[in-house]
Amino acid sequence: MALMSFSDSEVYTDKTCSKTCLKNYETLKKQYDDLIFKFHETEFKAATYKRGLDTVEAQLVTYRKNEVLFSEEVVVLKREVGCKQYEINMLKTEFEKVKQEKDGIDFKIEKFGKALKDLDQLLGSQITDKSKKGLGYSEVPSKSVSEVEPKKVRKNDGAPIIENWVSDDEEQDESKSKSEKKTVIPTAAKI
Repeated sequence: MALMSFSDSEVYTDKTCSKTCLKNYETLKKQYDDLIFKFHETEFKAATYKRGLDTVEAQLVTYRKNEVLFSEEVVVLKREVGCKQYEINMLKTEFEKVKQEKDGIDFKIEKFGKALKDLDQLLGSQITDKSKKGLGYSEVPSKSVSEVEPKKVRKNDGAPIIENWVSDDEEQDESKSKSEKKTVIPTAAKI
C-alpha cells in the first residue's frame, strides 16, 4: 500500500522500491486506469439506460391512458354500430313489408284489369245488335261522352202509346204536342 502514496511525478529508484515492486505498481496502475475508464463508461451507459427507461415508462403511461380512452371509445362505437344495425334491420323489414304490399297491389291491379276485360267481353257478347242500337251503340266507332248529341226523350204519363191511333179529339192532339221533352245525356263513359 505504500506504493499508492507515491505520486506519478516521483521518480522511483532502486533504493526506494525494488524492481518487482515497480513492475507490480505499473500493472496495478494500468488496471486501475482501465477500471476507472470502464467505471465511467458503465456510469454513462447506466445514465443512458435510465433516460431510456424513463422515456419507455412515460410512453407506457401514455399508452395505458390511451388504452383506457380507446376502450371507452370502442364501447361507444360498438353501441352505435349496434343501434345502426338495428335501424338497418328495421328499415329492411319495413322495405319488405312495403314490397309485399306493392306486389299485392300490382297483383290486384292486374286481376282487376283482367276482370274488366272479361266483363267487357261478357257485356259485348250479351248485347244484341238491336239492343245496341237502342243503347246508342252503332257499327261506327262511338263519339266520346262530350261529343254525343243529347237524346230527346218524352215523358210518359203511364198510358200506352199507340202509333196507329187516330183521334177525333183535338184535346188529345194538343196533349201530345204539349208533352214535355226532356234531354238525357249519358254520363257513364266506357272504361
